[in-house]
Amino acid sequence: MRIPRKRAIGQQGSWFAKVDGEALPCVHKRFLTRLAYHDPAKGVPLPKDYVRAIEKGTVVLTKSSEVERGRFERSGYVAIFRIADFDFNDGQVRFSLAQRLADLT
Repeated sequence: MRIPRKRAIGQQGSWFAKVDGEALPCVHKRFLTRLAYHDPAKGVPLPKDYVRAIEKGTVVLTKSSEVERGRFERSGYVAIFRIADFDFNDGQVRFSLAQRLADLT
């Protein structure tokens, strides 16, 4: 089965990107090890609406560049994934990538 290719539209400073008109939470590829994701959220409290959106089970994986210590800018979109094993504890987000739903441009 061929994975569809879609376009993501986002803004610097936003925790979300729109794909087909739907706002999906963006997660940084830099916090991914194989299929396990762990964002330690050091020094940056994660917004509640962002965490709730991740918990719904679909995320946009992004590439980002560190522009100054602890501050990142999105540099591209990778893909949309369905996630599993979501955990939010002590301000940290953990989950695993379960299924690639679409590639992004």
